[in-house]
Amino acid sequence: CSSARASMRKRLEQIVGGLCDGEEKAIESHFLDLADPKASPAHVQEVLGSCDAVYVDGGNTFFLTHHARRMGLASAIARSSTLRCYIGVSAGAILTGQSIETALWKGWDEPIPEVNVDDQENLQGFGWVGPVSFFPHFTRDWQPVVESKLPALGHSCILLGEEGEEEERPEDAANGKLVTAEGSSCAVVT
Repeated sequence: CSSARASMRKRLEQIVGGLCDGEEKAIESHFLDLADPKASPAHVQEVLGSCDAVYVDGGNTFFLTHHARRMGLASAIARSSTLRCYIGVSAGAILTGQSIETALWKGWDEPIPEVNVDDQENLQGFGWVGPVSFFPHFTRDWQPVVESKLPALGHSCILLGEEGEEEERPEDAANGKLVTAEGSSCAVVT
């Protein structure tokens, strides 16, 4: 786990450096393993209660969502009086949307036994940004999948492109929006 922590610390330093316009800022980081059997919602609340930012990395969306719910991550973040920024990467972004169903669209994330994906309640995300879900790692190759799945989703979806792949924007995107279903739209963000 020390290499995971070192990698996360390096990523945090890069993010903070970008947010601070290159000014030197000391960061104190806490590594929370939400799947750790010794972890508790009280500990999560204690740590997040004094943080300015939280960085939630990717991985299996269903695994992350299950343990984030089990540890009360959403309520700990909501109760924090100091938290100013949530940074979610891949699965960490998906779980903040209205639905985590988009994690099924590529077939990359294997559902875990604790999350019955046939039950729509289990596919609810935290819903922090209203009726919007997220689809990370978008490239033009995924456009037909998004277009076929979006109508059943029933709300808008933000497509998060890969860094440096601006050329992957859908050709018919106008002003950053790809309208693919009546009443639903996708915005491509890279």
